[in-house]
Amino acid sequence: MSSFDWSPLAIWSDTETIAAQPEEVRLYYISSEPINGELELSARQQSTGVTQRLTMEVVETQTIVNHSWSGDSLCYAYKMQLSQDGASSFRELQGDGLVVHAPRASDGIGWLRGQESELVRVDASSDISLEEWLAQGEQ
Repeated sequence: MSSFDWSPLAIWSDTETIAAQPEEVRLYYISSEPINGELELSARQQSTGVTQRLTMEVVETQTIVNHSWSGDSLCYAYKMQLSQDGASSFRELQGDGLVVHAPRASDGIGWLRGQESELVRVDASSDISLEEWLAQGEQ
């Protein structure tokens, strides 16, 4: 949790975090490892350095084929939302810019198409399904 030497999943400004309600936060995530129920992200306030766990719970799952130079392999796509614990952590961190990290591959969560994963704020019109999100990435 204390090391931040890998690429962040998201960087949100203070105005973005203030505007977002916890129920509007979605994570679209692609991993080579299956995730059972929830995933812990780590979120650090930019000005204070305070770090908290943001627990995301799986809403939708889809198995997909990853095509790479080394061959095809199965991986998993997820749509997640903040759990109750994650929502209270998010509320505590609001009001400052946030840098959010996903677990490293060494923690057992592999990244195959990691740069395509994203943590986003949604509203009723932009809360798209996992299938719709995957289709956007293929264009």
